[in-house]
Formats: sequence, structure tokens, C-alpha cells
Amino acid sequence: MIRTVADLLSAVLASELPKLDASEVVHAPTIGDMYEGLSGHLLERAVPEGLGLRVVTGFVRGHDGTLSGQIDRMLVVGEGEQVPQTINYIYSVEDVIAVIEVKKTLTKADLGDAMAQLQQVRAIEKSYRATAQGQLQPADEMSAYKAYSEMTGRVLPPVSDADSLTLFDQLLLQALLEEATSIIRVAIGWHGFKFERALRKAVGELVAENVGQASSGPASLPQLIISGDFSIVKANGQPYSPNTAGDRWPFYGSSSINPLLLLLEFIWTRLDVKFGLGNPWGEDLTQEVLRALLIGEAVEQNGQRGWRIEVVDATTKDLRAAPVEEPWEPERFTLEAFVVIQRLCAGKIVRLDDPKLLAWLGEQSRTVEDLASELVASRLVARTADGNAIELITKECLAAILPTGQYVAADNNTGRLTRWIAQGVAAQRAGTEGGTGNTTEQRCV
Repeated sequence: MIRTVADLLSAVLASELPKLDASEVVHAPTIGDMYEGLSGHLLERAVPEGLGLRVVTGFVRGHDGTLSGQIDRMLVVGEGEQVPQTINYIYSVEDVIAVIEVKKTLTKADLGDAMAQLQQVRAIEKSYRATAQGQLQPADEMSAYKAYSEMTGRVLPPVSDADSLTLFDQLLLQALLEEATSIIRVAIGWHGFKFERALRKAVGELVAENVGQASSGPASLPQLIISGDFSIVKANGQPYSPNTAGDRWPFYGSSSINPLLLLLEFIWTRLDVKFGLGNPWGEDLTQEVLRALLIGEAVEQNGQRGWRIEVVDATTKDLRAAPVEEPWEPERFTLEAFVVIQRLCAGKIVRLDDPKLLAWLGEQSRTVEDLASELVASRLVARTADGNAIELITKECLAAILPTGQYVAADNNTGRLTRWIAQGVAAQRAGTEGGTGNTTEQRCV
């Protein structure tokens, strides 16, 4: 369904944007109002009904009364406070879900201004989080913990052993907690850079120009930047989870996919965590591909901890050759790894130092590290903090044996694997390639 909604919004944009572009109005504030109004109209159509959500323009108020600058569009919950004799509203920081800064045409200078405006909102929220009433609850943090395990292949240690985390893990977890719970910040230019590489270059330069400032770290940057047909997307686990092998976090990537789809992904993921939307994603059998732009590496210098950021260059030829999206498929396993997945699905504890497991793996000419690497690479499991056991990190793991003899498994909390199998069965019945026939399944929650 998410792609259908994105396509509908794109059709609205394709119809309305030329009307705005053709307007004879030259009054700059009015021009800004037109493009902000279009953005608000699209956002209103993008959010589900019945959740008490509103799309407004106005200000974010901090716990101490501090007001942000005027925000072009905000996705909020509740009534807020209308500024007398205006269309603007003031909303408390805890009632704001997303903020959007809108430009007719996005230039490097405009992007810098938008990022500074959005950074004000982040500063207000960070101040609120430092208060007693702004403290996160355990339920708020669960999606960040899952993202951490997906990215690193490691389960967080108990709170009592938190000091055992490496510098990279500490900084990554801190960033992921903020990303999972903070206001979503978006900068939009409905016209802008004509080439993906030019947008990437502008973002890289803005980050480099602000090195050492609070606005230069991964968590300080907007979750999404849209410039015409191209976007810069944050891989923060909400929903995009990159691999951090080698303790390097590729946190920013570019994409040329429908930008409204990306906007929906960020907003619906947050709304699903907050309200429980069920499965608004529909078939969900394709996935977006991000081209790495910024990679973070944890460093400590002169008693200060932070991120060293590497900018990844890519030619226009490389970007055009890279896939925009790819078909989703479940993870495929060897017999040995599949047996372990089944045990985990059955609620069994699997320790990597279990003598019986080690003996059995020896008979199969497999090492325990080889097995663990295969399992962790699937992102369905992660190693415990001591490295001696593995745990499922899925919401609802489903394992299946296909008629081809292949062993597969995936997180089936939205029914994704079930739909993939059904699609294969339908294809087989239609006499086409890719059918899966009958399968043997094992499900666990």
C-alpha cells in the first residue's frame, strides 16, 4: 500500500507543481506560501486518519518556553495553541512528530538555512529530554535496540555491563536512541540540483564546513533531504539499517527513487511504533537501495568523543549504474545454520560453546565462528555481549524449507515472507519460473 500512496501523491505533485511554477506571482513570501501549501497538502494525504494527527505551520515550544523559528509544516498530535489572528500554531515539543522546511528551489545556501532551522528544533528537543518529564521510557527505546542489533550483529549487554561497550558502540547507541525517538526533520526543495552527484557534493561540503560543531554529527543532520528527483536519506534503523562491519556507520546515502516514498517510509515507521498501524506497507516485496555518502567512525581526541566523517565520492556514471531498488528475498541458510534458527524459533537457547554443538559442527566440517558469521549476517540473530550465545532479534521469525531444498527464514511480522512464498506458489501454478510449491514452515514470536 505504501507504494500505491506514494504513486498517488506523485500524481498530485505532477499535477499541481506546474501550476505553481507557472504562477505570475513574484512576491517572494507568497511564492513560499504556495510551495509550503503544496507540501502540507501532500503530507495531509500521507498520514492515516483516526490518529488525531494534524498538519500545521507554526512553532515548536520547549519545556522552558523557548520557541523555534517558524516551521513551514509540522506533523503534530492534539490541538496545540493558535497564534492570535494568524494561521500559525504553537505545539509543545512532545506533541510534534515531524517538521518540514520547504523551498521552491534547493540550493546549497538554502539547504544550509533549512538545516540550521531544523537544528533549532533538535536543540529544543534535546533540552526537553534532559528534564525529568522528558526522560525516555523502556518501551520508547526498543526500536533503537533492535536497530543496534541489526546493524552490529550484537545484543546490548545488561545495564550493569554498559561500561563494556566500545566507544563506537556507545556513540552508535546514543545516536540510534535519539533517532528512534526524536522529531523527524525533513528539508524539501521541489526543484533543485539537476544531478544526484551535485546534491551529494553540496551535502558533503556543508558537513565539512561545520566540522567540530554540534550541527555536524550524524544525529544532528536531517533524516531526509529532498531535492527534486533526488534525496539524501539517513540510515538510522528507522527504517533503513546498514551494516556497520568494521565499526563504521554509513549513516547517509543518496537515492533517486520516488522521494515521496522515502518520506512515507520515515513517517509511517514512526507512526507504527507510536500507534501500531498494523501493516500499512502492503506487499512490500521490493526494497530501496541507498548509495553511501557519509560514513561515521568513532574517535576520541583531547578528551572529546565524537564522529570522524568520511565523504564517499561517486561519479555520475557510477550513480546511474547503481540499482535504485531490488527485489526483497528471505535469507537463505545452510543446513547447519537453519537447524540453529529452528532451535531459536522453538525457544531454545543456543550457546556457541555448547560441546554437543561443537561436536556436531565438527562432523559437518564447520567451525562455530563460520556458523556464527553466517547467522549474524542474516540480521535475524545477534551475538550476546559475551559472544558465547546467539539470540533472535526479530519480532516474528518464520523459517521455511522450499521444495527446491533451500532453507529460508525472515522476520514475518508484516507477513512479508508469507507473501513471498505465496507469490512463488502462484508463479509456479501459472507455469512461470520462481515458483516455490509447498513449503514446510516454523514460526516463532
